[in-house]
Amino acid sequence: MKKLRLSLILVLLSTAFGQYKDLTLEDVFKKSAFKYASLGKWKWLPDQDVYLFFKMDTSINAKSLYSYDLVKGDTTLFISGDKFKFGDYSLGVDDYTIHPKGHKILLATERERIWRHSRKAIYYIFDLITEEIVRLAGGTKLRNVKFSPNGSSLAYLREDNNLYVYQVDSGKEIQLTEDGSFNILNGHFGWVYEEEFSSYDAYRWSPDNKYLAFVREDQTTVKQFPMIDELKTYPEVKYHHYPKVGEDNPVLDIGIINIKTRKTKWLDLSSKEEMYHPRMTWLTPEQGRSGKQELIVTRVNRHQNRMEFVRFNIAKGKGQKFWEDRSEAWVRLTNDVFYLNDGSFITLSERSGYNHIYHFDIDGKLIRQVTKGDWEVSGITDLDEENSIIYFNGKKASVIESRLYSINFGGSDLKLLTKEPGWHRIYFSPSKNYYIDSYSSAKQPLGYELYKSNGIKIRDLSITDIEQFAEYGFRETKFIQVPTSDDGTLLNAMITLPRDFNPNKKYPVVVYGYSGPGSQVVANRMGRGLWDKYMNQEGYITFSIDPRGTGGRGTEFKYLSYKDIGKWVAIDQVEGAKYLKSLPYVDGDRIGIWGWSGGGYMTALCMTVGAPNFKVGVSVAGNYDLKLYDTIWTERYMGLLNENPDGYKNANVLTHVSKLEGKLLIIHGTGDDNVHSQHATQLMDELVKFDKHADFLTYANRNHGIYGGNTTFHLWTRITNYFKENL
Repeated sequence: MKKLRLSLILVLLSTAFGQYKDLTLEDVFKKSAFKYASLGKWKWLPDQDVYLFFKMDTSINAKSLYSYDLVKGDTTLFISGDKFKFGDYSLGVDDYTIHPKGHKILLATERERIWRHSRKAIYYIFDLITEEIVRLAGGTKLRNVKFSPNGSSLAYLREDNNLYVYQVDSGKEIQLTEDGSFNILNGHFGWVYEEEFSSYDAYRWSPDNKYLAFVREDQTTVKQFPMIDELKTYPEVKYHHYPKVGEDNPVLDIGIINIKTRKTKWLDLSSKEEMYHPRMTWLTPEQGRSGKQELIVTRVNRHQNRMEFVRFNIAKGKGQKFWEDRSEAWVRLTNDVFYLNDGSFITLSERSGYNHIYHFDIDGKLIRQVTKGDWEVSGITDLDEENSIIYFNGKKASVIESRLYSINFGGSDLKLLTKEPGWHRIYFSPSKNYYIDSYSSAKQPLGYELYKSNGIKIRDLSITDIEQFAEYGFRETKFIQVPTSDDGTLLNAMITLPRDFNPNKKYPVVVYGYSGPGSQVVANRMGRGLWDKYMNQEGYITFSIDPRGTGGRGTEFKYLSYKDIGKWVAIDQVEGAKYLKSLPYVDGDRIGIWGWSGGGYMTALCMTVGAPNFKVGVSVAGNYDLKLYDTIWTERYMGLLNENPDGYKNANVLTHVSKLEGKLLIIHGTGDDNVHSQHATQLMDELVKFDKHADFLTYANRNHGIYGGNTTFHLWTRITNYFKENL
């Protein structure tokens, strides 16, 4: 409270004397002007209410590993950084994994990004008792490296796309598969599963440590897309498998390989229609229907309007469907499936019209709907089976917030544990007696706090000092609802006024959006960084609105985007522009809009279908023609191409380029593996046909995030100047 009062005093003094301190673009994108709360790269110690974290040790000028005891509140040195050496070579540790029994640590060094989630690195095993260190696989880069449940072995993939097992005590390596290649992937998914299902690790250790269930992905029939490196004297071409809308997907098989015999039992995945298989998990003998360990595979049909759980007997390889979820549009794939000791399971479903928690028996029959109401559960945070308590994040208090709740398995004793409005990300300790709350709001920057599981606060762990912002005079973001002109639907929006706001003046507006199906931009949490604050400082209003078809408000609202994801995007962003024009302090002729990826698509639609409501648009990495995008994401929301040609045509920005008005800047990276720069090239070609003009900026070899070297600063300088020069 004292900090808040002091900050207020500083703001008042600064206002009175006109002495606000200014942000620069260098402050925003090159050097941090502020210090934010952080716990570093932290991880729980197995079965202990203790976490480990890296911190710079000034005494040795290296990062050391420390432990923090939740109960005692003590920080102690766990491993000195000078111990992380292989021979005379000091290891730069990028990540680490703790042995299931806590006496060894797997160190990842020289880590290299593959796609969005996947990484490869050189790995070492560090023994905490003997302080000996062993390098895996002769120093070649590995991916998806994991300990077995008892820690006796490690499994991983070499770059030949084959699975291997390493016996920790003997140091022996065993090759499990032999047909890995550019087309055949064993133990990891290809690009499209990783990007759209967040699935990249495609093998699972059995509970008894004797088997690996793994996916063999055959990409032979998937067409390849060329990525061209034009920074070489003679451009180098690399290919990756990328199934575009309506094209062939990779073919998956799932095998159960016996580690000892190296023999594989292939599961019978036959089905009457094409299915995706994005998830699998083992059940212990106690949880299994047969009294033996079983494998549960989640499968989704290509339309993605039906999801099934299939139980496999690993000896016979036969599966039995025991649970199903259906949708009139698309099903929501979840990782939140908790199998209890009696074989029953708790998961999420939108079958009531809102995402809620359900309890099903071992055969998939409904026991009860645990949470109910016209509000959504964001996700199951953790589960305490011993005390029959489910912890979950939800939007019961507010659609624009995510708070922690607890409820009994029986659906009673619902409690709100996080009292503060805002966005809470929760991490329960191994004992489930404590949790760490990573929390922010529009008023409060990121902080980490420690709580007992009943919601009683113990102490702050790392808090961002808000006094450091006071001298910059940042304006508070206001959350509002904008009624639509057609049927009065209230759309969530947020607005921030210029720092030196004068109600008698008129100001330009910069609108940011994404607007994709089920997405949510308007949220009570720390915003997208400091660029908005910089633009407020420079005299711009910043604004965002979530159109019909976005998330957090139930399926009736969300499914409005189905089969034409662009329809309500354009209509409701225009509704937002109309609202802004109604404000006496807004210059209605100076409204700009921008977005990235799906937001780039949104921007291009607003500058065409939404013309002439926006004077300036900046579209970054937009997917303008959905027929050029991948199968899984696009067909989920648009349906199959042969069943919805009119929807695809209407949602295509190229269909509407003749309507372009205003100044449009199109930005794309030529190394974008996600939304290929082909989108921007074809959009520009279509603009030429209609004698429409746009500015075009490309970044050589940069991926969907468009970063590396000075790229980020260069890009944001261009975006900033584009608005300043044209809006």
